[in-house]
Amino acid sequence: FPDGEGGVGFRDGQAQAGSNYKEYVGACLLESMEPGVSYRLDFFVGFRDNVPGSKSFNIALFASTNCANLPFGGNNFQIGCPLNDVGYIQLGETFVSGSNEWVNVVFEFTASQAYEVIVLGPSCNTNPNYYLDPYFYVDRLTLAKSADFQIPFESITGSICDNDLVLQVPADASNTYQWYQDGIAMIGQNNPFLQLTSIDNTEGVYAVMITTPEGCYISENYNLLIPPYYESTSASICENDYIMIGTDTLSTSGFHEIWLEAEDGCDSVLQITLEVLENTYASIQDTFCLGDDYSFHDIFTYEAGTFETTLVNANGCDSLITLHLTGVGTGLGMELPETQFIDLGQSITLEPLFYDPVFTQFLWTNSTGSVLSESPVVSLIQPANSEWLFLNVSNNAECNQLDSVEVKVIPDYSVYIPNVFSPDGNGIHDEFTCFITGAVAEISVFSVYDRWGNLVFQDNNISNPLNYKGWTGNVEGEQAIQGVYVYMIRIKFLNGVEKVFAGDVTLLR
Repeated sequence: FPDGEGGVGFRDGQAQAGSNYKEYVGACLLESMEPGVSYRLDFFVGFRDNVPGSKSFNIALFASTNCANLPFGGNNFQIGCPLNDVGYIQLGETFVSGSNEWVNVVFEFTASQAYEVIVLGPSCNTNPNYYLDPYFYVDRLTLAKSADFQIPFESITGSICDNDLVLQVPADASNTYQWYQDGIAMIGQNNPFLQLTSIDNTEGVYAVMITTPEGCYISENYNLLIPPYYESTSASICENDYIMIGTDTLSTSGFHEIWLEAEDGCDSVLQITLEVLENTYASIQDTFCLGDDYSFHDIFTYEAGTFETTLVNANGCDSLITLHLTGVGTGLGMELPETQFIDLGQSITLEPLFYDPVFTQFLWTNSTGSVLSESPVVSLIQPANSEWLFLNVSNNAECNQLDSVEVKVIPDYSVYIPNVFSPDGNGIHDEFTCFITGAVAEISVFSVYDRWGNLVFQDNNISNPLNYKGWTGNVEGEQAIQGVYVYMIRIKFLNGVEKVFAGDVTLLR
């Protein structure tokens, strides 16, 4: 349909045979397709306006290797699509929809055989709206090798704004030409050139179909846009910034009008309302503890002084900050002694080796968080196990520091038990007892037996072991006879360890 004066209509159901009644456009090609070569079928589908059932469908492309297979169906209205006859295959299928418009559709495929026939129309599936007599159109069908599409223009001269824009393709008397705008054939435009002027509806996509003795070809597209004569907009910038439009520099608030020239030579006026947003300024006072590090945004320092930095305010502009930083203290800090060692049963008092006079608050804690002291000094009374102590010092404001020290408790399970005593009342070795250190928490059992294994003395759960006197040498109120006795003493230490001491002792009179 090279002159744009015609189109082909077809049905996708109903009419004479219900859902199977389908109509197609078919042609025997001027020459067979070459196997292994890529081809393109470019065409437009037309849709009517406000026609129920005729706004969408699936369109398919079929092919055959024998022109004798065209037409297909043998006047059998029930045959449906070409695949229901012999000698056809389907090359492609796609869904397309529209309303009162032409829609461009493209099938790209590689020929696997030397096809001589193509058929275009509804897919083999039943159209769900078949009972509404769906009806569609096709126009500007072009089948060619993919490489033959997008032929470049020979020249593009002039300007649409000067009404002398000319699109030109190579001229050949043996060829025919048909120009298209937005896929619609332009009636009467059958020359190898097209002149465009700045009239209504000139904007669009232009191309020409060239029909040669060898076949049909499509030129490249030319997208014509006429710039608006006036365009209004608004913008905002920050203080001390500017925007460039063409050769104009804008940096002040207000209304600006700028004349521009588009690529195709048309004049355009840009009207812009510009707002200049002010930067903000702030001064901050802050203090920190000398000897510590201080950070704010991109400021990192160990010293007092005045610093400047830039943030972003709510308008997205600069917020210039001046920081006045004051140091507190002398920078001396605080330090605890190294690890402290004590024997089990001993007590210890700790205090810092030195601390800055700025520190007025002290908090000693252990590893469980229990508070031990709120003064510079802390005392541990006979700790049973090793533990870490922590001292946090502060001035209730900017300065605070934390240090720690480990107190290691060395277990000492030594007990002295004499092997002779003489309960004669002279005040020397009158009792049999054990001599212990502060590491002992309790004497659980203190028992003495005679040589025949009879229990002659026993005490239990002695909770004040350092002052324990022991056995006075009496049995049931009578003096025990001189001789050798056996003892068994069970001792529990502060750290929970229990030990049993056994041996013999001689009683002398």
